[in-house]
Amino acid sequence: MSPQPRYALYTFREETIDEIVTRGFRQFGIEAKLAAGGLVMMKPNLVSDIQEYIENGCNTDIRIIESVLKFLAGYPVRVVLAESETGTRVKGRKLQRALDLMGVTRLRKKYEFEIINLTYDEQIAVDFPNGLLLKKLDLGKTSLDADLIINLPKLKTHKYATITCSLKNMFGCIPDPLRVMYHRDIHKAVADINSLFLDKTFVVLDGIRCMEGQGPVYGKSIDMNLVGFGDDMLVNDSLGAQIMGFDPGEVRHIQYFKKNYHDIDLDQVEMVGDLKIEDVCRRFTPSRKNWFVRMEEQLMRNRMIVRLLFSDFFRRRITYPFRGVLKKLRGGSYRWHIEEDDGSDNGK
Repeated sequence: MSPQPRYALYTFREETIDEIVTRGFRQFGIEAKLAAGGLVMMKPNLVSDIQEYIENGCNTDIRIIESVLKFLAGYPVRVVLAESETGTRVKGRKLQRALDLMGVTRLRKKYEFEIINLTYDEQIAVDFPNGLLLKKLDLGKTSLDADLIINLPKLKTHKYATITCSLKNMFGCIPDPLRVMYHRDIHKAVADINSLFLDKTFVVLDGIRCMEGQGPVYGKSIDMNLVGFGDDMLVNDSLGAQIMGFDPGEVRHIQYFKKNYHDIDLDQVEMVGDLKIEDVCRRFTPSRKNWFVRMEEQLMRNRMIVRLLFSDFFRRRITYPFRGVLKKLRGGSYRWHIEEDDGSDNGK
């Protein structure tokens, strides 16, 4: 018989975050795994390198990242913080810029850890014999070799995936910056990719400044001031959905993952922290798809169209001249790197 799933939820206070993180890890016996040494990979959610969006809560909070690094520093493990690039050389999120802007890079002076860009990591071909969408995929060696993955998701709505939490965060392990091509069925892709990491992931949920509406980047911030801990991503996301006022049964990647890879009883979760779900839940405004977003979603279903739309030529000659209009239609924009050479505003 499988052990009863557990989850710990706490109120975030900056002055006690280190104490909370230590308590969260110890409640699930993670310190025993750390004492054995090995490779620990931290996977934050870093979707933007634009200050406005970071302050609005789209990226994993630097205070959570530092507190986890501080805790790991007490164990004989090799610590790696890993994430992939997003977009193209013309437009997208540059990982190093985000790390610098958030202050993650400077933390290397205080804590012994590495930063690995999974896009440029050694690639290993992985087969998905029972994949719902994925059949074969190149993945960074670091993510596959990790003895323990510490998943550091944000609690946000998502225009394609309904919510983004720990399961969706692992989608960012796909090294291809154009992983948007898997948005043609994002729910199945998320379920498939997480089947690789099911048994070696511990979740530290950043529910401090969350996001509703046009998440995962351009939504409205909500200060929930929560930190969660769990050794099961499905449990984390089911409870996360409830915190945001969503029925987990209506979040398709949660259901795909449960049905095909990890069928546990989500009604039997034991809450072992200070808070219960009913203490903190509220109704988040879901992402609303206007006609433009719906059109984008349909276009993502065709690989050839995706390659065309994200090509340097198309972005420079067609998309870029209409960037202001497109930003309004989409609700926001990634950084245009094409503008760096002439010194104009890269956030347009």
